[in-house]
Amino acid sequence: KLYFYIKSCSCFLGSRSSGDLKYHFIKEKKTWFEARDTCRENYTDLVSITSQQELWNITSITEDADQKVWIGLYQNPWQWSNGDESSFQYWDTNEPNNTADDVCVGMWLKNLNNKGDGHPSEVGKWNDFGCNTSHQYFLCYEAPICNVAKVVELTSARYCQEHYTDLVSITDPQIQKEVAELAKKSSRDGVWIGLRKELLLGFLFWVNGNESDYSNWENTIQTDAQTEHCGYVDKTKNFTWGLQCCLTKLNFIC
Repeated sequence: KLYFYIKSCSCFLGSRSSGDLKYHFIKEKKTWFEARDTCRENYTDLVSITSQQELWNITSITEDADQKVWIGLYQNPWQWSNGDESSFQYWDTNEPNNTADDVCVGMWLKNLNNKGDGHPSEVGKWNDFGCNTSHQYFLCYEAPICNVAKVVELTSARYCQEHYTDLVSITDPQIQKEVAELAKKSSRDGVWIGLRKELLLGFLFWVNGNESDYSNWENTIQTDAQTEHCGYVDKTKNFTWGLQCCLTKLNFIC
């Protein structure tokens, strides 16, 4: 089936651009997962912080707020919600304390004499919390890699996983024919499928783990290696396959 998945924006306190990124500071009480989903639906993802300079850029737009804000770091070993590894970290005193449920990370927005554990906090420092804890603020980022900077493709994958099995894998001519019939109904020229290109090594794979030698590329694969990693079926080219920036807004097939 085809699913059209576009949601409206939450209100936000402010935004600021830095380099190629735009940050959105949102006041809306949410758990880490709710904050992540809101960021993905409206921008790109919860913020990833990769350097001290980026940290200072971010804290400059939150200076009027208090307490703490969700950022995109989670789990242990730690990684960002967009899938990047966490090489830069800025933990507060005695953090992370690695209690059983503390696998999501918030950032302190102001200096406190006692943050609840007998220790002071410092602006910009990180603390691990339970992911179902509700914080008053969260930070999203928007990456203008494509004309439409919204992670609709990532949202589509999550929707398929939650409601069906996954984005479709095209492993034989019959499935290709069925996908083409569905894609004819799409309001856009392309439809997401479950094909991915690995960022570092460049190999292709299906997100559900299926293996197949079948392919339906137009000719040779011509992509921008830096930005185009997600597979789609192209209505304008006889439903052959292509790769696009994963932030492009397309319909999708589960």
